[in-house]
Amino acid sequence: MASWPLPFIPLCRKRHIDVTTVFTTHATLLGRYLCAGSIDFYNNLQYFDVDHEAGKHGIHHHYCIERSAAHYADIFATVSHIIAYKSEHLLKRKPDGILPNGLNVVKFQAMHEFHNLHSTSKSEINEFVRGNFYGHYDFDLDDTLYVIVRIHGIHSVADVHGRSIRVQTGTRV
Repeated sequence: MASWPLPFIPLCRKRHIDVTTVFTTHATLLGRYLCAGSIDFYNNLQYFDVDHEAGKHGIHHHYCIERSAAHYADIFATVSHIIAYKSEHLLKRKPDGILPNGLNVVKFQAMHEFHNLHSTSKSEINEFVRGNFYGHYDFDLDDTLYVIVRIHGIHSVADVHGRSIRVQTGTRV
């Protein structure tokens, strides 16, 4: 099943919402179904009729949401070269980049260690965003909310300006 935030990306485009979206996938839903079958997946990847295969596995509507999210996202990324290769054939979009897969997280003996890691990690994410988006998109990192969701192994990331949250809630995020 696709992650619940995925429809957010094409809806933003359709409704002309001023937000920059980033979709990072760790796997494709159709790829999971095809790999589970008894087929020579990698040697036949470019020959699959993706709409037919998604329908055959009963996931066509989820596949269409995932594919449209990949196409409508401002930035589409994966976590490895093999997922990039799969995405190019199954989602019909070549990823804009390959991002590191996760943080090196260890068990914490004290809560302050976790807070320190959070602060360091947020700084690293901000530096990544600054290095990749400044000059193309103007926004305030202190006014940006990163939404990172993991459901059933499918990851999606959307950055949302805190200003829009503040307008709805009246508070600073």
